[in-house]
Amino acid sequence: RVFGKAGRADTATDPAPFEMLETTIQLKPRDQWRAGMTPEKLREELNRVVQVPGLANAWVPPIKTRIDMLATGIKTPVGIKIMGPDLQEIERIGLEIERALRDYAGTVSVYADRTATGRYIDVDIRRLDAARYGLNIADVQEILETAVGGMTLAYTVEGLERYPINLRYPQDWRNSIERLRQLPIVAPSGAQITLGDVATVRVTDHPSMIRSENSRPLGWVYVEISGRDLGSYVADARERVAREVALPPGYSLRWSGQYEYLERAAAKL
Repeated sequence: RVFGKAGRADTATDPAPFEMLETTIQLKPRDQWRAGMTPEKLREELNRVVQVPGLANAWVPPIKTRIDMLATGIKTPVGIKIMGPDLQEIERIGLEIERALRDYAGTVSVYADRTATGRYIDVDIRRLDAARYGLNIADVQEILETAVGGMTLAYTVEGLERYPINLRYPQDWRNSIERLRQLPIVAPSGAQITLGDVATVRVTDHPSMIRSENSRPLGWVYVEISGRDLGSYVADARERVAREVALPPGYSLRWSGQYEYLERAAAKL
């Protein structure tokens, strides 16, 4: 059986971006597998069949993945953390690393976070225009919260189940930028105005998710490998990245994922 999950849970223990998709595959007992089938062959076959434009595959055990994500943030065997002051520059460096490692020996898939490619509806309230109608910033924000975002007024309790009672405008009143500009507002004086009369509504580009470590913004590059051990792969990949990717001043790389466990074990031994 196959179970799918899109997005993320509202919890600090799930450090996943909104665009991450998780698919849990429950396998049949091994005695029902095809002759000669192994987990490695199964991953290779799945990787050939499951190819979605814009997405990279990482085939990992679900419980182990959750532990790895909590410990290092990286769910693939090898991860690269890019740290620096500017998220757009971090994204550019990540794309360069992705290109450098895509065809490298042992790489199954490599994917760099698009740290600065989120799309947002930005409502910039014009204070003077709002004041002319007797409105302040809090008034307009409250209208947006209830009319567009939706406000939970109460909960209905049905046995052991609880459901929120949510109030907001109908979908066809808020399903486009133009409709949002025409959102009706009643001013304290009784004047009938629209949101566009007191605010500028536009689509803007901002980070889809901001991560930080040691008080520095960072982006991640996920690398799935096969046919090579972690130590030799990272040693060779480091040389290739250092040769092909120039880091501007103020930016640094840190190799992470399961490779961190190898480094700690080697240091102790």
